Amino acid sequence: MNEKLPPMKDNTAVLFTTFVAVLSLLLVLAGKSFADTEVLPPPKVIVQSPDTRPRSIIVIIKDHRFEPEQITLIPGEKVILHIVNKDDSVEEFESRYLKREKIIPAGGVVDIAVGPLKPGVYDFIGEYHADTCQGRVVVPQPGWNAYQQSR
Repeated sequence: MNEKLPPMKDNTAVLFTTFVAVLSLLLVLAGKSFADTEVLPPPKVIVQSPDTRPRSIIVIIKDHRFEPEQITLIPGEKVILHIVNKDDSVEEFESRYLKREKIIPAGGVVDIAVGPLKPGVYDFIGEYHADTCQGRVVVPQPGWNAYQQSR
């Protein structure tokens, strides 16, 4: 059983042809998995419009008083009360009508979300100086002039 192997030149041609075929197959498979022709939908990006963010109202505590003492909102409006305590002592913002209670350190700043509110008057106080630190949120009925009626 002495079989002769084919000449080396023929094996090289077969190996080269096999190599080219395997390489071509890999390139085709790689092209399908990383195809640039596949169109994906754009990513879902949620951008909040500046018009939909609640407005911020700055309220200053100075000399144990709120400035401004009265804040007027429209019915259903949401706002952020940005409270800045310029006093040298701690104060507690409290309103059982707004259902909010927050400690504001001396020289500190606190944001309190308020609303949406129905028409009415919502009192709030600085609990540690309740005799002088008082304010209110007024939400008028449609057609009611809050500036004339609340004085």
